[in-house]
Amino acid sequence: MRMPNITKNLVLLWLASAPLPDGVVSGHRDLFLREAPPKWEIFVNKTAKKNLQGLIKMYAYDKAKKAFTPDGEMVIKQRERCALFLDPGDSKGRGILDVKNGEYGFTLRRANADAPWILISTDLNLSDGLSLPHYDPDELVGMYINCPLTIWHFEDFLPKVVRDNPTGVGTVSPVTKNGEKLYRVEFTDWVTEKPRELRAGVPINGWILVDPQRYWLMRECGFHLRWHDGRKGLAERELHYTDRDGFPFLTHSVLKLHWPDGEGQVKIEFSLEEVDVPEREFYLSGYGFPEPQLARGLSWWLYAGIIGIALIGLSLFVRRRWSRA
Repeated sequence: MRMPNITKNLVLLWLASAPLPDGVVSGHRDLFLREAPPKWEIFVNKTAKKNLQGLIKMYAYDKAKKAFTPDGEMVIKQRERCALFLDPGDSKGRGILDVKNGEYGFTLRRANADAPWILISTDLNLSDGLSLPHYDPDELVGMYINCPLTIWHFEDFLPKVVRDNPTGVGTVSPVTKNGEKLYRVEFTDWVTEKPRELRAGVPINGWILVDPQRYWLMRECGFHLRWHDGRKGLAERELHYTDRDGFPFLTHSVLKLHWPDGEGQVKIEFSLEEVDVPEREFYLSGYGFPEPQLARGLSWWLYAGIIGIALIGLSLFVRRRWSRA
């Protein structure tokens, strides 16, 4: 006996609206929100534990030559609780070195590759965060290492944005590209962790193309930007990887910028490798400077002694008042 069409439609409507049992994917958006953030956390934790050093090369697109030309390079190094960022400044090797270890941070400067380093600044108290006049090496090294999860600036970190504003995640659709299954995720409202100046542009909305086989990392993205003077533009980026022992390493990315008064392209090459970076490179003594005298906390026995003396004084005071009464 065939089911009447009206009854069949009612059954299908009820099945579509009924809650799905646990473990059943209710949609691509639910799949993304459930599986991507844990994978991102695993990726970030793994990169944070790796001893890494790398050369970051920048290239700007020359319209006249119709080719990318060198536009600077940077060196980053990392080991546990340590970060180093070297901006050579130019081909002569002069530049600024920002370093942080588990105890303090410092900034050095030199005139050229053969000149001695000059100590510019130190921060000997990291309890309230690092404060250096140039860059925070933790933020910059983290931004380049975690570039596959950074949309525009290090404040536009994908895991934080999705965690803090999941309602901003719009449609999620499967996409097949070069035989690989990817997911395109639309963002209807991009909210950063904290407000900031718009001079470098702030994402408003856009999309990302993520790879579920590589920790849900970005393969492509496109975002509308807003500047402090009211200008709006579009940024598009492609990211390319190589796998080493089952872990994805970013090899290069291409950024295309479009705004009302022009456009441009920037290519960034990443030469990251796992090496045991010497610990001395993260300390002043590694550059010929004496180690600073750091303020140490009081020992537990000194605290106990102070509390004991205070209690004895309080006891004598109470006894004296009691005897007078």
